[in-house]
Parts: sequence; structure tokens; C-alpha cells
Amino acid sequence: TVAMGQRVSGRSRTWIGAAAIALAIGVGFILWWRQLPAIPVVEAVTQLTDDGEIKGNSGRLVTDGSRIYFGEGTLGTYKIMQVAATGGPTSPILTRLANFQFTALSQDGSTLLGASGDQFVLPLWTIPLPAGAPRRLGSLEAQDADLFPDGRILFSLGKDLYIAEKDGSQTHKLLSASGVIRDPSVSPDGERLVLTIYSRGPISIDEARADGSGLHPIVNTSDAGQVCCARWTPDGRYVVYENRFE
Repeated sequence: TVAMGQRVSGRSRTWIGAAAIALAIGVGFILWWRQLPAIPVVEAVTQLTDDGEIKGNSGRLVTDGSRIYFGEGTLGTYKIMQVAATGGPTSPILTRLANFQFTALSQDGSTLLGASGDQFVLPLWTIPLPAGAPRRLGSLEAQDADLFPDGRILFSLGKDLYIAEKDGSQTHKLLSASGVIRDPSVSPDGERLVLTIYSRGPISIDEARADGSGLHPIVNTSDAGQVCCARWTPDGRYVVYENRFE
């Protein structure tokens, strides 16, 4: 009788141990699954403007939460426009700079970063919001640029990516790529970068750490279209990019 009781007790401990392991695995899977980011879904589309002007041919589309800033016009007539985030009449941001194409909005919504001219490489300027005189950023010239949360400048020139202080000083190179770098973008926490690399092979969107290390592709151009223009979502959980079908 004692031996039989011992065998039963041993079996019970085995089953209890197996059940505990299964429970731990199940709880771990649920926690892991709940941490996975949900797939974004477009639930609605709202038209914000109705002025019949060409949009998006210059600069970016950026917002401070209450206003949306965008480029309007064609080469020679570029201008910066704004509209309420809920839509309505548009109004221009006046500047003396010809063909100013903004590339970024500071995190506090007080400054637009961009370039003026009609060349591939252009001098960088900042324009204060809602109004004010533009300010040249030292001798910086770039193809594209973005801003870190603390105001430092991320910019591309040829195959190289650089960082500079907010006044354009103390420039140093972060990385070199296999092709021309466009559309550099800093994550909202300032810890990661994405950029589009145009090379003789497939165009790619690459990611790197903020110090330039760990550069690797996250998506490439395929037969379905041409990728470009990656930007972070405000929460930093996603990278949104264009796929231009030919």
C-alpha cells in the first residue's frame, strides 16, 4: 500500500510539473502576442483642402497636431501652405526665400527646416513659425535633411549621412551608404534613423541606430513598385513609406 501511494504521489508531481510548465508557456505566449504591434488600418479618409492647387511637389507634409504644413505649386512657384488639422481654408507661410522646400518641422512646432533653390544640393535654412526672418544654417548644404528631437540636424550629401548642431556647426559623418541617400528621418525618440538609398541595384529603405551603426535594409524595390520616402509615425512604432507603381 505504501509503495502504491508513493507511485501515485510521484505521478501527481509529474503532472503538476507538466501543467505548470504548460501554463508558463501559455502565459508567456499571451504576453508576447499582446506586445506585438497591431497592423495599422485606414478607417477613414477626410479631404482637408479644396482650392484646386497642386500639392506635394515641394517639401514634406508635416503637422504639429493642430496645423498641417505642406508644399504647393510647381518649380518657380513653390510656396509653403498651412491648413487646420480638421480642414478648411489654406493660408501661406510668407518668406523671402525663392522655391523654399521644407523637409522637417521641429518637435515643438516652432521652426521649419528646409532648403531654397532649384538644384540637387541646396543650402539649408530655418524659418520660424508663425512668422519671422529665415536663418541660414552656417555653410550647410544637403540633398535632404531632418531634425532630431533636441534640434540637431541630420542631413545627407551624396552617399554620406551627417549630423550637425542646431546652428549648423560641428558637422561630422555618421555613415556612408552604397548609393545616394535621400529622405533621412529620425525616430520620435531620437534613437533610430531610416533613409532611402538610391543605387544602381534595387532602391532600398534602410534603418540604423542614431550613431550611424547597424545600417541594414528593411524593404527593397520590387517588381511591384519603387519604394521611397520613409517616415516614422508619431509614436515611433511604424515606418510609413511610398511604393510608387510604374
